[in-house]
Order: sequence, then structure tokens, then C-alpha cells
Amino acid sequence: MPVSNTSGSLSPKRAILCSRAHAERVADRIFTSRQSACIIRTGDPIQPYRAVAEASSQDEVEVLLCV
Repeated sequence: MPVSNTSGSLSPKRAILCSRAHAERVADRIFTSRQSACIIRTGDPIQPYRAVAEASSQDEVEVLLCV
């Protein structure tokens, strides 16, 4: 799965692990275990997306999966 890395500063593996597609896979695993899951946008170029079971009020929620 190719991931574009316009900055050139991330390793190819880091780019894959930090991608939205990877966050979606992690959120799916959380959701499959019968928990709600969110994908949040962090604003951090090193980790632009993060999958969590519960978002805080300050998080910018990109996707919300509810049980």
C-alpha cells in the first residue's frame, strides 16, 4: 500500500503506521471488541490520526463508530 510522504521526513513504515487507513483498521479492531471507537485528527504531522475508544471534548473527531 503506497503512502505519499510529501515532507520526506517520515520513514515508509512510519508513514504507513500514521496513515488514516491504519487508524481505520485499529478503530475497526476496537469496534469489533464491542466498544465504541473514534478516529481523531491530532494536528501532529508525526501522528496525524489516532484511533481511540473514547474521544475527549478537545479532540477533533474524524469518524465515530458507536456500539
